[in-house]
Amino acid sequence: MKKTTKLSYNGFGLISLSVVFLLLYGYFNAVEGHFPSQIAQNNVVVSSNNTVGAIGGFHLLESMECSDEQDYYRLTLQTKLNRSTIIDQAISVPLTKVAQVLGSEPTWINNKYQDTTKWGSHRLQITLSDTGIIDQTDSEKVLVFQGDKTLDINQPPITTVQMIDSPDGSVNQILVGLATEAKFRVSSTATGTIYVDILK
Repeated sequence: MKKTTKLSYNGFGLISLSVVFLLLYGYFNAVEGHFPSQIAQNNVVVSSNNTVGAIGGFHLLESMECSDEQDYYRLTLQTKLNRSTIIDQAISVPLTKVAQVLGSEPTWINNKYQDTTKWGSHRLQITLSDTGIIDQTDSEKVLVFQGDKTLDINQPPITTVQMIDSPDGSVNQILVGLATEAKFRVSSTATGTIYVDILK
């Protein structure tokens, strides 16, 4: 009798654990199956700062483009390490810092400090270290940047994108005007491409 009772308790415990496991398994599959967009949004970094790349060498910014993807807008910055030698993978992307700030915070535009409230309540400040748009390796200066320095997007939350550069060709910042605070993420490739994805 004692043996039978012990076996029935063990069997009941095993059945209980199996039921709990199946319930949890079903719950997590339901969440993943029915709310993929919500999960994807949670993976996008809501950040005041994001950084990619590393210091070293000198880089050239060749282009700046904005594209409309399914759930986000993508700002693509194509850079190139300005060296004739083999590219060091560790420094193939310039140190790039992206910060989201209030549009009312002054920044250096057109030789003076001013805010960007005309572009919206917030903005992204993209700072590329040791990066320029003019190749000065030879005796002559060659402009390598292709395209416009100002992009009028007007697709919420992005209003405009503007490059702020210096007379010597160095890139001080790229500013992205935002109508509202936005979720964003920053990534890069080994070929020098920098992506700033802004959630719609």
